[in-house]
Amino acid sequence: MLPATKGIFDRLTRRGRLMTKRACDRQGHVVRDGRFLFRTPTAWEYAAAVACGSDPAAQRWLGWQADSIVAEPSRADALRVVPGTGPDWASPDPQSVDLVMIDVEANRCVGLVSVHTGEDGGPETGGYLAPDYRGRGHGRTLFAAGLALAHDHLGLPRVRAGAE
Repeated sequence: MLPATKGIFDRLTRRGRLMTKRACDRQGHVVRDGRFLFRTPTAWEYAAAVACGSDPAAQRWLGWQADSIVAEPSRADALRVVPGTGPDWASPDPQSVDLVMIDVEANRCVGLVSVHTGEDGGPETGGYLAPDYRGRGHGRTLFAAGLALAHDHLGLPRVRAGAE
């Protein structure tokens, strides 16, 4: 187990929370930054993360296809997913590596960051936050995790940050 993640998992285990992903391996990645934990999502965490970017304000700059947006009231239900629950999930896009952003103090999924193939064919990182986490400086943490994923975990020498 990575030293940076040991304390958080000890605390979550004492509280009876289910957090199965503790360190990087062939099936996923883990990045810790303060109160936030980034890791390869379960299927339910991924659904919660998609709900984080499905509100109209986020869609103004994300511009997803209509069938990718989680509508109300399903959005509110998805945002209540308890991190660490749900079946394993594999991205349908083999060119994308996703990490769910978990607020450990609140025990909820609050965003997603990915490294994927950008429009120019090169590696790009991008992500989004739940409405309650925007405008508070957490985007910096989100993109730092994306850079750690790209450089330290995937070994990419260069990555572009996608922004709208």
